[in-house]
Amino acid sequence: QTPNQVIAIKMIHDQSPRGPRQYEGLVHCVACIWRAEGVAGYFQGVGPAVTKGAATNAIRFLGFGQLKRLAQGPAGADGTPPPPLATWQAMLCGGIAG
Repeated sequence: QTPNQVIAIKMIHDQSPRGPRQYEGLVHCVACIWRAEGVAGYFQGVGPAVTKGAATNAIRFLGFGQLKRLAQGPAGADGTPPPPLATWQAMLCGGIAG
């Protein structure tokens, strides 16, 4: 999660009807996180978010590569690479890949 998401979540949970309020406002919330947890407190949950993004993008690039090879066709008989895709073809492959 990004720092602004961490702050927003803490402030939303502070609105709970159960128990006393912990934060007086945005600046107080930021200061409390800084005092209690330091810089690391603003980046709680960033590991899983990065892992999810990396896995998602890896799957998309794999799909795009396969679709691109399919659209380009085989290499020439003399070993020349296939021609590059037209812009609309590349966009179509990217759109299908996700």
